[in-house]
Amino acid sequence: MVPLDSRLRRGPVAKTTLRYWATALAAIYLVLVQTGCSTMPDNVAEQTLPVRGESFHFLDTADARFYRLELGIENSSEIAIFFISGSGCASIKHRLSPFFGPIRGKVNATVFALQKRSIDEENRTGGACSADFRKTDFIGQSVADQREFIDAQLAKLSVKPTAVVLMGASEGAVVATKIANADRRITHLGLIGGGGTTVRENLQGLSRSTWYLRNPEKGFAEIARDPDNTDAKVWGHSHKYWASLLDIDIGNELIQLDIPIVAAMGEKDEAVPVDAARRLYARFEIAGKKNLVLLIYPNANHRLEDRELKTSYAGDFLEKLVATIQDSVAAERHRALGQGETREE
Repeated sequence: MVPLDSRLRRGPVAKTTLRYWATALAAIYLVLVQTGCSTMPDNVAEQTLPVRGESFHFLDTADARFYRLELGIENSSEIAIFFISGSGCASIKHRLSPFFGPIRGKVNATVFALQKRSIDEENRTGGACSADFRKTDFIGQSVADQREFIDAQLAKLSVKPTAVVLMGASEGAVVATKIANADRRITHLGLIGGGGTTVRENLQGLSRSTWYLRNPEKGFAEIARDPDNTDAKVWGHSHKYWASLLDIDIGNELIQLDIPIVAAMGEKDEAVPVDAARRLYARFEIAGKKNLVLLIYPNANHRLEDRELKTSYAGDFLEKLVATIQDSVAAERHRALGQGETREE
């Protein structure tokens, strides 16, 4: 076998090969940390909660799979939770049950989760995303699809829920935040792996410590030259995907919200610098706003997992989100009761 150092000294061929693998590794890295299941635990073997899958038919005649989980008493939920996953074409079907398992029986809620269009629900890894998937894989489409889905599911409920919760993970945090700003029915927002900076800034920040992202400006330039291209890819996603996402700063939208927000990040998040969340919290403090709860988990990654301790903090995040929901619902009931007594007087 030829020693590695002598192979690297062979000039253009070795350098070209090295660049190829560097690009491939960068794409794999970004796909892994930003996939739809990137903020869910890896252990998917045990199905603790029944997951019911159905097809949702959009007004434009396309369809996508969605899933429903009952966390409390079946068909009598007081709380509707809409979970929006992150990027990529991995199915969330097999990961929803273990993810939400820790709060089973602790809240009377139904979870609804719509997948993106053109995802094979048996695709567990997110590999080989189809051309059809890439055509509709951009933020504007995701926001529109989720809003249509939320409208349809809320319209079907026989009793108005006391709380309508949006929960977004990674890219889903961007989608959830945009919807919460536009839909006054949303009462609570839960975010995982979403800070208060743009994706462009995140990639620039990561380039200082991650060698295969050391020149993100080159990728930005490729995207800018052909921003509507759904076939050409940079870092594992299409130009159109990145063009729709790069410069969105959800901090500008979060600061406009008055609903309770619970945001969680891992201290060692490999996709979003944890300082982005700290700056977001400081921004809320400067504005005198008290509706943001920020949870930063020590030694945890983008999935809220501490690999060294082999533990996940996702359950802790969910429990704190549920406690926030229950506290605010109780406070609202108390306020409404007080207003009723005042009117009687």
